[in-house]
Amino acid sequence: MSDPAVVLTSPLPSGLEQIAHGYYPLLQACRQDIGRELADAPAADRLLRYFERGKMVRPLLIFLATAAVGGRASAAIHAAAALEMLHVAALIHDDIVDGADERRGLTTLHKTMGEAVALIVGDYLILRSMDTLAQPTEGADPECVMRALGLLTYHAQECCKGQIRELEPAPDSSEQQYYAIVREKTASQFVAAVSLGATLGRASFDELKALRSFAVNTGIAFQIRDDELDITGDSVLLGKPAGNSIAAGRPLLPIIYLEKHGSPAAVIRYDEMQQQCASRDQLVALLEQEGALERTRRVEKRFVENALAALGRLRPTPERDAMGALALYSIERNC
Repeated sequence: MSDPAVVLTSPLPSGLEQIAHGYYPLLQACRQDIGRELADAPAADRLLRYFERGKMVRPLLIFLATAAVGGRASAAIHAAAALEMLHVAALIHDDIVDGADERRGLTTLHKTMGEAVALIVGDYLILRSMDTLAQPTEGADPECVMRALGLLTYHAQECCKGQIRELEPAPDSSEQQYYAIVREKTASQFVAAVSLGATLGRASFDELKALRSFAVNTGIAFQIRDDELDITGDSVLLGKPAGNSIAAGRPLLPIIYLEKHGSPAAVIRYDEMQQQCASRDQLVALLEQEGALERTRRVEKRFVENALAALGRLRPTPERDAMGALALYSIERNC
């Protein structure tokens, strides 16, 4: 088996480096914590490669939130590792549901080991994340850790609810349904990150409220940008085939806008393109022509503006500024 400390040394993706610069030692400590915790896990070598290539956005948010409210970010290492494990578990389960072939530039676990093994590995990660968070951490109040554990389990359930909602048959894809899924499945992980950090940092009620508002808006913007990249992005940069979500039948905001606001002829044309397996270039041209992508980008910006407004309720700190930069990154990234 590879040495976890060596396996988990990949740099952060471009665009995050400057934001996370002062937190590199803690992010590396988080990666090493994951490596130690999963050294004896099923399929450990394969599994750790997925962690190696992650953006580490959620661990970074935990550290920033902890420090922003006056806590010691180093006391949140186990929490950061736990949430990243939970995130990867969700990705493994997502890939099984979608029948995806590639994730983070690697063949998906269910393709290399079979669906049954991948499913159990995902379950194992969820349980291991709880165990990791519950372990004693230097500088962390045990009472705060127990509250954090309750938060982690709650947001894990929210993520599952979002996945189930997404798979349930619906007569049509509406914005209301879309946002319900995104809030539970994606934004809940961002809210979990700042809530864990705020709890370990002993935040006030007002600080926690501001951080949660920031996180839900950033998480929604992040997912909308994911939707856009699934249509317009580069497969090499994404680390997975662009168009995966469309092929899996997932609701994407640009498509919802096309169906809701596009001309009748454009909607008919889109249906024809789906049946004919038209190229992504043709789809992008149609979405641009009908204003669906521009509308999507305006909505992304609105959520980021809401996130920045929420941060304005916190006292000025370098960590608050970094969270603002992270919100902007969420809609400017190309992977």
